[in-house]
Amino acid sequence: MSRTSITAIAYGLLMTDGCVLHRARRGGRGDAAGRGGLTPEGRRSGPSAVPSPRPGSWAATISEAPPPNTMGRPHQGRMRMDWFRTRKLSDGVWLVAEPALVNLWLITGTERAVLLDTGCGISPLRPVISALTDLPVTVVNTHYHSDHIGGNCEFDEIVTHEVGAELISKPLAEEWRTGFASYVRDLLACAEAYRAIDRKHFHLLESFNDIGPLPAGFDLDSWDIVTGPPTSTVVDGDRIDLGDRSLIVMHTPGHTPDSICLFDERDSLLFTGDTVLTGANLAQFNEAHIDTYAASTRRLADMAGDVSLVVPHHYGRTTIDPGFLVEVANGMEEVAAGEATLVPAIDLFDNQVLAAMYDRFSILVADPDLAPLLEFTE
Repeated sequence: MSRTSITAIAYGLLMTDGCVLHRARRGGRGDAAGRGGLTPEGRRSGPSAVPSPRPGSWAATISEAPPPNTMGRPHQGRMRMDWFRTRKLSDGVWLVAEPALVNLWLITGTERAVLLDTGCGISPLRPVISALTDLPVTVVNTHYHSDHIGGNCEFDEIVTHEVGAELISKPLAEEWRTGFASYVRDLLACAEAYRAIDRKHFHLLESFNDIGPLPAGFDLDSWDIVTGPPTSTVVDGDRIDLGDRSLIVMHTPGHTPDSICLFDERDSLLFTGDTVLTGANLAQFNEAHIDTYAASTRRLADMAGDVSLVVPHHYGRTTIDPGFLVEVANGMEEVAAGEATLVPAIDLFDNQVLAAMYDRFSILVADPDLAPLLEFTE
């Protein structure tokens, strides 16, 4: 078994920042706050750290006609549709998962819906979303990485942070595409060993969180994604109005330059993309900047008292308590200051990296003595 397999099992088959994507081209598409504190009750002391929306901020432009509901009336329970798994988190919020790869989030209001990220492009996503809502849907990408934009080409309205508008349009680098393919093969292979261990000892797996076989007829070797420019862009402080709820955009660079989080004002949910993850937090890639990452996570930690639930986009713990924001911010600051203990580790692409290990998460950084890691785009 390879080192990647061992690492994947150690992280419960939930350690990923991407996937390889299908190459069948379907046509293109023409400041950190200061350190805050929590009261014994878990609420933040002092004034709210939730960002105030920018005056005259952007509102999502959506086609007047909703997409056809090809799967009948919206579904109300758990659902497994070939590759995807869905589960209702709360009123108007759905998890749409590619198990062990990426978690997408559908948020519905009275007038429209937002889909946060579109996954890996392995299997058609639009029918799954149409089964959950008949509202018009706007895609908001939390950043430009391939596992978050793979299904963009199935939707008409694509929104990114303005920094990501050019990044999202570039084709995948061939080295990155083949690296993803290798990772997915290894993931599927070690999943068998993980299932055997789970059946014998732990009994945690169910159909919802167990990665299935690749869809019938899917060719991993020809996997790619259709890239293209967004139809709109947002900046920090913009509000996306869904009718009875709004999402506030927070620019949180560090993992990537264009990374954003979104705060649901109505239910106090914080969707963190890859900025805060409940496993390995990924700061090892060339574009990552640990000082910026630390500032972004501290900004999120400062609003922990105003957050009811943290909602990341990877790993098996699909939600976590807001106190986790403080833990990650503290860890990032330790790493940025050179105060963390770093141990040799292997990331999901078999790269030799360094890791700072904490109780509920880890932080991966590049080994400065080794060659830079591969680039995401050409």
